Amino acid sequence: MAWGYIYFHAMRFLFLKFWNFDIVYLENWNIIAEFWQGGGIIQTSKDILFMTSIILSLPLGLYILKKSLSFKYTSLITKPIEIYDRYILNKYDGNSSRLVLKNLSTKAEKVSLEDLIETKIKEKEKEDNKDKNLKADEIRLNIQSKIKNKK
Repeated sequence: MAWGYIYFHAMRFLFLKFWNFDIVYLENWNIIAEFWQGGGIIQTSKDILFMTSIILSLPLGLYILKKSLSFKYTSLITKPIEIYDRYILNKYDGNSSRLVLKNLSTKAEKVSLEDLIETKIKEKEKEDNKDKNLKADEIRLNIQSKIKNKK
């Protein structure tokens, strides 16, 4: 909203400065209406520029409003910090021979949580099966040794 206020007063100042026309007062608009209805003809380049600026002031104001709404105002605050940060990095690290890697990302497939859980369960099952097989082998050996001892 501040941009609209600034734009309005800038346009008012320009109209007052160049054409002695105040866009706020109704009397000035009545003078233009009487001139136009009286069959007035726009002859000089100053009059053409005046009428063009009146006609284009609203679309220009809407365009400026659109641009001001899409502007990132936080960049006004953070820009000095970014400049200072770059200055410090270049000052202390500009001639360094070491390699600094930033924001590395891998292009490997992303594994979902479900897939990760399934692989962990399968690994655990394989370990449990090995333990069961070892216990079964121990039982068989114990039985074989008892049978041999009885003979």
